[in-house]
Amino acid sequence: MSYYDFVKDYMKVDECKNNEKYSSAGHTFCWKKENSTYAEGLYWFYEGGSFIIDIHDFYIKEEVVQNSTYSMSDYVSIYSSYIVSANGEKFNPYQTITANSLCTFDFDNIKDDFVFLLHENCCYLAVSIGFKKELIEKHLASININPESF
Repeated sequence: MSYYDFVKDYMKVDECKNNEKYSSAGHTFCWKKENSTYAEGLYWFYEGGSFIIDIHDFYIKEEVVQNSTYSMSDYVSIYSSYIVSANGEKFNPYQTITANSLCTFDFDNIKDDFVFLLHENCCYLAVSIGFKKELIEKHLASININPESF
């Protein structure tokens, strides 16, 4: 399944063709009030050969507790988000999710005890980049580090 199809299936909405807030080089998906009880807003992404850049731009209407994460390891290995605006927590390991913070995920080794909480009535704006496994392995090999050691 392509990343585009994964996003469409996960969000359960079609791409917004008329949205001009983010670059047309990528794809924008819109969550509206009728699509979700807990959030509304935009998800934009651009997929390159060895990376995915995305923007989460949501208003969190009701508290969101994510007890597990979807498997992103088919698409990215390491995923890092710069949080522009948010109010929440990530557990195991514990980290507050607030404005001007950085949150990184290793999707190849993410645990089953993943928990993520976003508080209600707040904006969640994050700009992220996910690196595909091939890019990481190529870079490690170029500096003489065996990718198997990670």
